[in-house]
Amino acid sequence: ESFDLVNKSFVDLTGITLEGTQDPGFDFLENLTPESRILVRERLAMRERGEHPSDVYEFSLFNTLGEIRLVQASVSEIDYRDGKAIIGILRDITESRQAEMRLEESTKRFEALADLLPQPIFEIDIDGIFTYANRAANELYKYTQEDIENGLTINYLLISRDRRRIMVHFGRRLRGQIVDDYEYTCVAKDGRQIPVLIYSSIIYSKGEAVGTRGITLDISNLKESEREMERTQAFMQSVIDGFPDSLLVIDPEYNVLLANQAVSKMVGGDDPVATCMKCHQVSHKSDTPCLGKDDPCPIEQVLATRAPVVVEHTHFDAEGNEIAVEIVAAPIFNDDGEVIQIIESSRDITDRIEREAELREMNEHLENQTLLAVELTSQAEMASKAKSEFLANMSHEIRTPMNGVIGMNGLLLDTDLDDEQRRFANTVKASADALLELINDILDFSKIEAGKLEMEILDFDLRSTLGDFSELMALRAHEKGLEFVCAASPETPSYLRGDPGRLRQILLNLAGNSIKFTSKGEIAVLVTLESETDDDVVLRFGVRDTGIGIPADKQSQLFHQFTQVDASTTRKFGGTGLGLAISKQLSEMMGGEIGVISEDGKGSEFWFTAQFEKQKDHEHEQELPGDVSGSHVLIVDDNATNREILMTQLQAWDMLPVEAPEAETALRLLREAVDADTPFRLAIVDMQMPGMDGEELGRTIKADPVLVDTALVMMTSLGRRGDAKRLTEIGFDAYLTKPVRQSELFDSLALVLSGKKRSSDQPLVTRHSVREIRRDTAIRILLAEDNFTNQQVALGILKKLGLSAEAVANG
Repeated sequence: ESFDLVNKSFVDLTGITLEGTQDPGFDFLENLTPESRILVRERLAMRERGEHPSDVYEFSLFNTLGEIRLVQASVSEIDYRDGKAIIGILRDITESRQAEMRLEESTKRFEALADLLPQPIFEIDIDGIFTYANRAANELYKYTQEDIENGLTINYLLISRDRRRIMVHFGRRLRGQIVDDYEYTCVAKDGRQIPVLIYSSIIYSKGEAVGTRGITLDISNLKESEREMERTQAFMQSVIDGFPDSLLVIDPEYNVLLANQAVSKMVGGDDPVATCMKCHQVSHKSDTPCLGKDDPCPIEQVLATRAPVVVEHTHFDAEGNEIAVEIVAAPIFNDDGEVIQIIESSRDITDRIEREAELREMNEHLENQTLLAVELTSQAEMASKAKSEFLANMSHEIRTPMNGVIGMNGLLLDTDLDDEQRRFANTVKASADALLELINDILDFSKIEAGKLEMEILDFDLRSTLGDFSELMALRAHEKGLEFVCAASPETPSYLRGDPGRLRQILLNLAGNSIKFTSKGEIAVLVTLESETDDDVVLRFGVRDTGIGIPADKQSQLFHQFTQVDASTTRKFGGTGLGLAISKQLSEMMGGEIGVISEDGKGSEFWFTAQFEKQKDHEHEQELPGDVSGSHVLIVDDNATNREILMTQLQAWDMLPVEAPEAETALRLLREAVDADTPFRLAIVDMQMPGMDGEELGRTIKADPVLVDTALVMMTSLGRRGDAKRLTEIGFDAYLTKPVRQSELFDSLALVLSGKKRSSDQPLVTRHSVREIRRDTAIRILLAEDNFTNQQVALGILKKLGLSAEAVANG
């Protein structure tokens, strides 16, 4: 290729002159960049092949200064000098292309920055077609870049009523008018409606408006907050409208900012807020505040004191009637501590004032009646005191001869009487006992009613007290053919301080009731440790029977005075209905409580708790020989309660007890123990058992050469004359009558296991022989009693015990 013509612009662009093109070695393509050289050669080759490539293309060349210039070439073929020639026009586009690249880089930088923003940003052209949307916009509306490239318009993003509005607003902006930012409701691609606030500005190009650029704020949370606020305001309004009192919120200029329906009723149904009323227009129907000294304005008081006030005031209702109100007003502060509002509630107290006047009148009347009542009460107390003193004196006067009757009758019963005489004497005893019980209940009740029942604090042995109690109640139980057991758990302390007499009184009452209402079965009195400290114990006493039981709906009445389950109870069983009421008072005075667990027809358990002090120092001498620990003992009794009590007591003494419910099992266990070379040293046998009784079992054991060395202890509920001689002949070592004191049981077992008996002429161990061992025969007794009959009774009882005494009639 050769150049025939180049113009000055070509020389300025490339630095190559026409002469330079004429050099033999000149090749214009060598001045192109490698990529451009390939491009231009391809274009020329296509033209030689008759193909017609694009006549306009771009390539890069080096000018003579070594600079790379980007040029746009426009090439065409012309007829020239009887042939064909190529004419090319080169335009230097280096600067314009660099400007485009800078613009493209700026655009990319803008888009990158816009994608970092959390707010949606968009651009639309003059026709409402989106030309750009950032990442946040795509995420909010769920439209993609492809949707934008496909001509997405603003109409797709707005609900129908907002489409025209936004175009009108954009049109006003294009015309240079000032337009506020507006709220619109947009529709996302997934159908969600999104409330937004759009801030926009016009895009200009070469002085002409070509579109709009804007930023969108999603105000969904704001709208929800507004709705929640509206709901809250509606709720609060409904709440305050429900107040019967008038409620106002007032600013320091007396303007009503908030009012409930009670306030609206005061002004005839108008809304004081909507009608811009002042508070005095509401309450006083006046255009001026209430500034009088006699009726000071509570609003002014709150503003002056900056503290709540409570005042009585005068208002007017809708009809203009004067009403008395009680006003409570309190300040509301801003963050700077300024009072900006006052909340005021007013209550109509007209009726209250009228009632107060009536009450004052009634109070005067009541005061006069109270004075009269005090005088009558004083007279009643004097009468009650006189009654209590009379009952106490009468009870004492009655008890003294009654003691003589009962005591002498008891001595009489110990003499030789024929059957008729004994029946008469027993009737006297039963009647006297019932009368004495009644007298005791009346006396205690009168003391309780007068508040003069006092508790003693004495040292006593609990187990000894239980032994005395059980001996007395066992006789009554055995007369009805009932089993009677009484025991304290091993962990229960014995040596206590309290009132043993009142304790015995509660136990006698509860156990007496159980015997009275039980026709068959057993009575069990059990004492357990409820709680314990270093100085005190709380014990639980339970009296369980197998009697008639108590209906559930009647149990709550039991501890009320003069109350029994029903009237038929009094007719059938007798009683005053005072025993349980007195027991309740006594248990509470002893720091405890009382209750009942019962099922109609299945028996009852009456229980009570009591608190006692522990004795600090006490002596407990064990004079009897023998160590019972480790002894292998068999308990034979058909009564499960008896077996359980004996098992517990013997285990507490480190003995090795085994139980058997009847004689056949006992014999089998005895023989198995011998075969195992662990024979039982002793067997405790109950007298009354079904099948083979205790006496027959003893004969069987003593007749068996293998078992003959087993020591035998008989326990019976009913002792009969001749039992001791007969049991001695069988081979029994001890004979005890139930209930057995725990100490006497231990002593008896210790005597039997040690092989030491009372004497040769009395080989059988009994409770009497144990007591004789403990008794100091050198005791001298002085009896002081002014009543001759009671002297004779006491001396007779002591004589029966083998003791003598000297009697005196006064101090």
